[in-house]
Amino acid sequence: MLTAHCEAIGRDPADITKTRLGSLAIGRDRAAAESALADYARGRGVDPAHVAPMYLVGGPREVVDQVGALLETGLDGLIFNMGHTHDPDAIRLAGETLAPLLR
Repeated sequence: MLTAHCEAIGRDPADITKTRLGSLAIGRDRAAAESALADYARGRGVDPAHVAPMYLVGGPREVVDQVGALLETGLDGLIFNMGHTHDPDAIRLAGETLAPLLR
């Protein structure tokens, strides 16, 4: 779709930085990530099952796999919201997990 639009207006699609904004729930394992997401959702009066499809959820290996799949689509970068920003360990884990993928 982007390529076709660029062709129609005479623009090189390679000149466009392609990013995706999404949400991330990461934990030492999938159960911890799911628990953090559920706590976040319930704290805002939302059914966790309703928001789960909008998140990348998992432990580091699962997140690496999910991010890798997104980058393979041709994205240049990813931007993540994290609901559990009050947890410094989750922020650190996200940074340690994602930084090598996005360089």
